[in-house]
Amino acid sequence: MAKTTKERSKKTRPAPRDGAAADKALRTLDETFEERRFEPTARGSAYVGAVLLSFGGLLLGAGTYAFGWVASGPWHENAHLFVVAGLVFELGFLFMNGQPSAPVRIGALGLGLDEDGKVRRIAWCDVEQVSLAGRELSLKTSEGEFTLRLDVHRSAAAFLVAEARTRIPQRVAVDEAQRAELGPADGGVRVLAEAPQVAGERCRASGKALTFEKDVRMCGRCGALYHREGVPRACLGCDAKLKAS
Repeated sequence: MAKTTKERSKKTRPAPRDGAAADKALRTLDETFEERRFEPTARGSAYVGAVLLSFGGLLLGAGTYAFGWVASGPWHENAHLFVVAGLVFELGFLFMNGQPSAPVRIGALGLGLDEDGKVRRIAWCDVEQVSLAGRELSLKTSEGEFTLRLDVHRSAAAFLVAEARTRIPQRVAVDEAQRAELGPADGGVRVLAEAPQVAGERCRASGKALTFEKDVRMCGRCGALYHREGVPRACLGCDAKLKAS
């Protein structure tokens, strides 16, 4: 009886998953991806910018009124000064604030810039260096440089550095003192992320075109994409172990 029970137990034991599905370092694109979404926060420069914008508008209005409605006197004679001062205040506002900051997403898929419902992403494997200079956190890639302003995205910058030190530690040029100045690596709202698009992408190891999502395997650490038939033993993006030797 004991022998029969043992044989039945062996037969009903679930078969191990084969290929990439059995390796925790690899992920498939039909899995659930999570990340944190950080909204920009207004700092002192934003309030100063609001003051500049308001005073600039008042001065321009006063200058325009003096030119058009006051026939003579000090107001009319000095109207051009009001207009020039107003333009200076408006230019000061543009210089300090530039374009409004967008929300950012940080997680397994890298850094994402949330622009009008569309997310533009930088995968961890494409980041060449993470550094901190002045009031900006910089991410250098082969296609250019992306910066996060600390006055509006300090929490996101702290979380990004923490994630980068786990996923691509050799490319993080932020020392412990700088990391501590950023504050705790928390905050943000947990959200679900869509799987990365593979159209036009190629296997990082073999160069084979990634046509079907079911054939794609993704490094769980840095997000490098591979064809299921060309997965290397160690990730070419972060050196993570992908297959047993």
